[in-house]
Amino acid sequence: MITGASNVSHAMGAGKLAARHIDERLTGADRWQQLFPDFDLGRAAPTEPSLSRRHVASSLPAAQRIHSQDEVVGALSAAEALEECRRCLRCDLRVMADQH
Repeated sequence: MITGASNVSHAMGAGKLAARHIDERLTGADRWQQLFPDFDLGRAAPTEPSLSRRHVASSLPAAQRIHSQDEVVGALSAAEALEECRRCLRCDLRVMADQH
């Protein structure tokens, strides 16, 4: 469905709303809250910046990618993802971290 000029955020929101209504129509129940519960991340930035370097996800060598359906780029571990968030959420303190 086209609703006029928009951006990716609006398209994603419309897709999510459509998925919710399709699921409700097919199952006869509003399961959205059960499937996708709300979460509260808070808005407070970490008190201390992370001094770690950027974490890089693992990737498959080209020779393995050619004949494979495996993921090319792996995910960060939970600890690495959390540390990466701490690092990025305090990028405003980068100058201070570089001075230490």
